[in-house]
Amino acid sequence: MAKNWKAEIIGSCGELIADHFLVDSQYQVIDKNWRRKLGEIDIVAISPDGELTFVEVKTRSSQRFGLGIEAISREKYQRIYLLGLHWCRENRFPPNFRVDVISIDNFIFPKISHIRRVIL
Repeated sequence: MAKNWKAEIIGSCGELIADHFLVDSQYQVIDKNWRRKLGEIDIVAISPDGELTFVEVKTRSSQRFGLGIEAISREKYQRIYLLGLHWCRENRFPPNFRVDVISIDNFIFPKISHIRRVIL
């Protein structure tokens, strides 16, 4: 089932907020919305200490369906990890990376949470 237009807009705005948040936090964003059959990596960045980081962005307009971080299941994490391996191979990076989640809750007055090194 396709997302509705409101969810698409909220998701796109959330990714833009996350991108700015990372840049303000001294990350170097090197790729965005990298898609393959298996799925999508929202943001690929180099952390301030030089670590390759794949960032999943979850945006919630309200807490009605829980916090953004609660939407990351073990299956979603495994998919991001596999996509990270594919990204590394295609872009000739060593497969040393971490997976982070940026949760943007309450879209109108956003609360940004950056969870580093997510492991499920």
